[in-house]
Amino acid sequence: MPHVVVAGGDCIRFTGGATSFDVEADTVRRLIGALDERYPGLGEYIDKRMAISIDGEIFQDPGHVPLTPETEIYLIPKIGGG
Repeated sequence: MPHVVVAGGDCIRFTGGATSFDVEADTVRRLIGALDERYPGLGEYIDKRMAISIDGEIFQDPGHVPLTPETEIYLIPKIGGG
């Protein structure tokens, strides 16, 4: 199962403090859906406020990126600027 690590942000308010978990999913979109089922509200928070790193590469639109059981995902707070 892909492994997810929360690398900051307020995700822990949804997860009860958990910062690392395994999630069964074959795409990022399904992974976010599974996380939202497990931790209601987390999916929307990820969509709006988190960048997603997959195996060390940050993706702008990762929804359909395929995942394998060995995939490591980091949820990182987005940085605004202008």
